[in-house]
Amino acid sequence: VTPAQEADIAPILRQRLFQRIDAGAASAVADAYFDMLRQAQQRSTPLPASAVQASYRERIERSYPFHPALIEVLDGKLATVPNFQRTRGALRLLVRVIRRLWKVGGADGLLIHPFSLDLSDPDLVDELTGRLDRTAFRSAVTYDIARADGQSHAELIDRERFAGQPPYTQHVATTLFLHSLPEPPARGADLDELVAATLTPGADPAHIQKALEYLLDEAWHLDFEGRRYFFRTEASLNKIVLDETQATPLHDAR
Repeated sequence: VTPAQEADIAPILRQRLFQRIDAGAASAVADAYFDMLRQAQQRSTPLPASAVQASYRERIERSYPFHPALIEVLDGKLATVPNFQRTRGALRLLVRVIRRLWKVGGADGLLIHPFSLDLSDPDLVDELTGRLDRTAFRSAVTYDIARADGQSHAELIDRERFAGQPPYTQHVATTLFLHSLPEPPARGADLDELVAATLTPGADPAHIQKALEYLLDEAWHLDFEGRRYFFRTEASLNKIVLDETQATPLHDAR
């Protein structure tokens, strides 16, 4: 017996987590996102073919207030992790996400995206790593994505490169982190998938691509293989080079 089909997950989450959903708002938001995606396609923005088909607008409305990309990563990718309970795990995780958005605000966009998960919250990080036996990924969160003092690589890039704009780099990093938790071949996200999951009405898709480039240059755990980007548990060459540079006395360098 299959207790819930793929199309059932979003309605189950909505029914369990919200008292009421505004159908008019769902329709308006779906129109706004779909118009944005069509405009981005006209600007040659890399997007999955499915994201600009008419059926995708219906998916947005059906999954509201969640972005379809969030449902996909929870039900498709994280569901492949042995310790992740498909529906209960998603409910437990989203309870924390929605509570934090409700209390502290700061939601970007008109939907709850993968990047809406605030990884500066240690309880949320523990839910994603400790409960899923992925504790080795905590260093990637601390150094590259989000931390209480705001000194992660993504946060520093956003302050230096995107001041006064949405935190593009942190959006990219948080989204990629969720895609990094499954085992291969489900691990990682390609550029098309990443842009579709992070683009919001009013955002510049070119900035999303630049944020990814900056993060690749600065992050200690982000890697690229084939067409997919993902975080590793071990440090990348960026970290190794920095450690060696700091360990080399100035007179030796001269």
